[in-house]
Amino acid sequence: MINSRPLKIVFLLVGALLFNYLFWRHPPGVNLTLFSTYLLVIVVLFHRKSLSRIPVLASIAAVLITSLAFTYHGSGYTFVIHFVSIFILVGFINQQGLRSIPFALPTALVNFWLLPSKFVKAIKEMETKSFRISSVFRFIRIAVIPVVLLLVFVFIFSVANPIFEGFIVDISEWFYDLMITLFDEETIFRSLFILWGTSLVAWVLIKNDVGGFASRESKLSEWITRTRKPRAIRHQTSNVLRSTYSLPKRNPLGLKNEYRSALILLVCVNLLIAIVNGIDINWIWFGFEYDGEMSLSNFVHEGTFFLILSIFLSMAIMLYYFRKNQNFYYKRKFLLVLASIWIAQNAIMVISVALRNIHYIEYYGLAYKRIGVFFFLAATLFGLLTLTIKIHKRKSGFYLWRVNAWSVLAVLVISSSIYWDGIIAKYNLEHQSVTVLDESFLFSLSNGVLPLLDSELRSYSSKKMLDSNTSRFVYNYEALSWQSWNYVDYQAFNYLKNNNHENR
Repeated sequence: MINSRPLKIVFLLVGALLFNYLFWRHPPGVNLTLFSTYLLVIVVLFHRKSLSRIPVLASIAAVLITSLAFTYHGSGYTFVIHFVSIFILVGFINQQGLRSIPFALPTALVNFWLLPSKFVKAIKEMETKSFRISSVFRFIRIAVIPVVLLLVFVFIFSVANPIFEGFIVDISEWFYDLMITLFDEETIFRSLFILWGTSLVAWVLIKNDVGGFASRESKLSEWITRTRKPRAIRHQTSNVLRSTYSLPKRNPLGLKNEYRSALILLVCVNLLIAIVNGIDINWIWFGFEYDGEMSLSNFVHEGTFFLILSIFLSMAIMLYYFRKNQNFYYKRKFLLVLASIWIAQNAIMVISVALRNIHYIEYYGLAYKRIGVFFFLAATLFGLLTLTIKIHKRKSGFYLWRVNAWSVLAVLVISSSIYWDGIIAKYNLEHQSVTVLDESFLFSLSNGVLPLLDSELRSYSSKKMLDSNTSRFVYNYEALSWQSWNYVDYQAFNYLKNNNHENR
């Protein structure tokens, strides 16, 4: 790991200039991949020790995948997930002991919050006898309070006296004109823009003392350990009263009562869910026919909502009953069987919701939320799998949070890597004879689908809207620089240019 301060300053300045060159007045495109690559170079050079840890390597992979995916199709959703991936990476490289995303996120946030104080500390260390930074800050502290109070009184007098208010407005306009004369508006905003880029580079480059989250996480174990309360036995030896401790041989009454409560609950809930699943299997799995009267939207959304509710209730109940010593109760095997059946029945509910969603797509086509349902169900199935492992292997609640947080990140990264607009447009156009084609929705998709719409849409009104969107896209694309390049828009532009759409 490189610790040279001059070298860090060089990378910080180069990063700020690179950010300005790549992004000033240039929408995100390939510039995002280039800048992210620069940040990863900083990670390799200045945080080399962290590269041996799996969480860091997984976060780097997420940053790379999402940046390349954004260069391919330029989705706003991918842009958000890319920034989240960087956020998580910063958290992990800041603290060596971190293992879980829920603790990495606040670590990264606090690290960014502490950057100004880090800069101030660095500047103070550079002070000399002839130039003491502490004196400057002391003067600022002395001046700030009077200035703030003066502004408060100016505001009060402005509200109370219209003539004084006009006087203050004139002074404000004069001051604004002076600032614009000395520093034009673009210079001011560009300086703030460079400052933002510098902050991003410093966020990755500089580590702050944010050990509290790592310390708290280190106290959490993925395994449940058996705890036994000692029982005092008082006896007298040689006329001296002593206390010794022995473990109770029999299970406490509270543990038995808890076992009976869990047993009754699991039996009853399993019977209830079995009835619901039986109805769904008979109705949805085999021979489903849409009569046109039922709302398929509610059919899917209500099923998804109740699935979420059922899953969270299941997890809460499992976490309660399979905590601490209940995991070591000698009769737990029958409880494990009932719990496993309950989890399996929840998995059946997941399949039922997936089939509801498929039927919805068959009649109304693909859309973002309908695709999102499948990814949610995939994450849910994984959650049920980890819940099964938790109760059978005596894992802790922290294990569930850690593993499922990683599964959610994996789902987000995978889902953001695919160009869904193209898939949605292609599917809906290919099935327009059997589904309800929402043309307004198709035109709300990204510009990359315009060639597909041009080749498939036939109605006059659609062609008119298509020509309008195409002309606007071609005009705007020609004004873009190479920094904003992405593959999908590039392909669409070439197709439309070759078909002379700009002259229509």
